Amino acid sequence: MAIPKLSILTFPQRIEAGKLHFNILLLPRNINPLTNLDIDFAAFADAVPSFKAVLVDNIDSLPITGTFNFNPNAQLINPPLSSRDVWESLKTRIQQTDGLKIVDTVDPDDRAEQAKQRFKDISIKKYLPESYRAAFNYTKPRTKNALTGDEYHCSIKNSPPSKDKKTNRDTISWGKAIALCLRSPLLAKKAGLIYEAVIDLPANTFQTGGWLYVDFGDQSSYKNLNKDLIKQYAALIPPLKKTPERTLFAAVQFPVGDGVNNGGYDEILREAMMYNDGFAKIVHANQPVNDYLLEEKDKSTPPQKDLGIRLGWDDEQLTIWQNRQMKQKEEITDQVIDAPTGVFSYCIDAKFEGASNWHSQNKIITRNPITISPQGGLILAQKNTVLEVGSEVHPAAHGNSEADGFWLPMYFTNWMGKSLAIPDSDAEDIYQTKASAIKETQSRFTDPNYYKSLTPALTDAEIAVRIADYKINNTVNAVPKETFHAYLTNPEDRLDLLYGETYNFRVRLMDLTGGTPDKLKDPLNGGERPVETWHFKRHTAAGAVKIVSEKKAFDNQPLPDKPKDYDGQPLPPDMKNLKDTSILENILDPVESTLVIRRPGLAYPAVVFTGKYKNPDSITRLKAILQNPPAGKSQGVDIALPDPDVKSFKVLVEVKSLEMDNALSEKGNEAFFQLYEKVYNFSDDRDTDFDLKIVYDSFAELPFDKSFPKPTGNSVLIIP
Repeated sequence: MAIPKLSILTFPQRIEAGKLHFNILLLPRNINPLTNLDIDFAAFADAVPSFKAVLVDNIDSLPITGTFNFNPNAQLINPPLSSRDVWESLKTRIQQTDGLKIVDTVDPDDRAEQAKQRFKDISIKKYLPESYRAAFNYTKPRTKNALTGDEYHCSIKNSPPSKDKKTNRDTISWGKAIALCLRSPLLAKKAGLIYEAVIDLPANTFQTGGWLYVDFGDQSSYKNLNKDLIKQYAALIPPLKKTPERTLFAAVQFPVGDGVNNGGYDEILREAMMYNDGFAKIVHANQPVNDYLLEEKDKSTPPQKDLGIRLGWDDEQLTIWQNRQMKQKEEITDQVIDAPTGVFSYCIDAKFEGASNWHSQNKIITRNPITISPQGGLILAQKNTVLEVGSEVHPAAHGNSEADGFWLPMYFTNWMGKSLAIPDSDAEDIYQTKASAIKETQSRFTDPNYYKSLTPALTDAEIAVRIADYKINNTVNAVPKETFHAYLTNPEDRLDLLYGETYNFRVRLMDLTGGTPDKLKDPLNGGERPVETWHFKRHTAAGAVKIVSEKKAFDNQPLPDKPKDYDGQPLPPDMKNLKDTSILENILDPVESTLVIRRPGLAYPAVVFTGKYKNPDSITRLKAILQNPPAGKSQGVDIALPDPDVKSFKVLVEVKSLEMDNALSEKGNEAFFQLYEKVYNFSDDRDTDFDLKIVYDSFAELPFDKSFPKPTGNSVLIIP
């Protein structure tokens, strides 16, 4: 039998005003679209297809070739055109921008067979977090690859160095280039991969369900192509007797053939029916409560950085789909199954609890026209075009994939009040991690004139040593690929994530053609937990207060005359010449006797989650820190703002007793006794430092029963 070169998959979208809307995916099976498909048949890039819809008005069996009730011509909303310019431009862009050459010298079917042999005995596993198990009446896993023990934790903590074979990073196959196209439905339509179609639905069709698939039309370039070179797949249409207008979704595809074996498809039919509304059924959320992100209960070590809200959905179903896609077998019977997964990605909707409108966190708009050709002639989208780009879920190997297999992530995404479809440009600006910023820093520290300006006495040889040292020790030698940020979050779907607020979440499935239910629609089939509710709390602990006087005292100490290092700082003097700044008397101003204290800093994104900085907002202020660094000598800079949730601080005054006299100590093992403690309140102005007046006083006797008279007021600390 000939090896198929084309696949035709059908994805119904909706039934509206008596018309059936559906998308067609015409997929070259890892072949070069620029060369002839077969003898006497044009290259995919030059073909002009037409299509006929095939309607089977029952679900008595899987669809069989030539058996149908209706066979109307499909009206294409995006008529076919030659796509050669698109494929040529794509090939050029990939080579010029990424340095990758698209090759077709290796037989794609041999390569696929080699991969299947490598991974035939392994699987994709998934740890079921407690939030998933608590979201519904969980009893036991639906699949052997869904686990609740410590296997996932062990694979993360004890993962050995990777032993996987290194792949050639200079070339990619045409199959991967085609997969790249599918990540952009606009590009895929221009490339002739995706077509939007509509037909008039005959009256009383699909009253009890049926099948929809597509064949080439009479005017198609591939009308007479050998049927063995084409793989056709059908979508299951649900019964329409009670819902003549509705959203449609094909989560799985079914093979069309001569005498298809129906065995092993019962579970797949159930999945197709359950997900025909295009919504996830079990949505669950979580916030890390521990710095070790896999820890689900222990709060003893609060997280240092807030990751927002972690989201997962339908964990077991995704595990089943991905294993079936990889193995092409039914799990229980090990029977060969030809049922490609139709789900490509997911769109997350969020809203404040009680609000009526959902906001898609995957909708974006174009900043400028999007083109593919080097000259800009092939326009994919005009400026301000609204797009929806789904979040993908992929497994990863933690060590040797051929021996240990793959794991799906514990959660599939985390939402931080930002678009899930594009990189966080605010984080790049705040931390100056853009390629241009890193290049500017590298240019400065490898410029001899920079060192000359700091220390004119340095010789050329000494400067060369400092530049070489920078190149060796610099941890930011790698320059990331320049990010152009061609898209923005859709303003209508912007939703702030704030501590103390309660949010609702749901997940819409997106098929291989970019089709997904409209966010204005509601699920039709329900589910165990189609909507998750989460109250967003702060779990990150406050940092330590900053003793401004300590740093000031250290910086003002006279230093011996020593040459300057390459960063402009004096070399460290002998330690004997430095005063111990942990001693209070060494850091106090001798005249004012005042200790200057500053609120602890709170970094991005947690400070944004507080929602307490206005005019200017927290992001504007954070960006300004590195954009306008302090003048003068080089110094460390905290990229943070005063923590608005810190209202006060506590001072504990202790008295040192004799060594071994530890009976009254708090811990029972040290010679310090508590005299008193006092809480001081910061001012409402977060940027104002707190001046604590230190008053030394004499006492004839010190009580150690905590009856020492505390100082009155909010600005005095008494030291005996």
